[in-house]
Amino acid sequence: MSGDRAGLRRPLDELESEVGRAERAVAEAHRRHAELQMSLWAAYKPEYERYLGGEGDG
Repeated sequence: MSGDRAGLRRPLDELESEVGRAERAVAEAHRRHAELQMSLWAAYKPEYERYLGGEGDG
């Protein structure tokens, strides 16, 4: 029976490693998304605020 457990351990360890890599990839994608979102907003915000400030001028 212990041989069977040892045989299962390796595939489980490999899957655990795969899950860990996937989780790190997701975290990195979230970080890049947030970074891009902030960058795009920083570029867009001045014109948006100018537009909002000009609403009463019409």
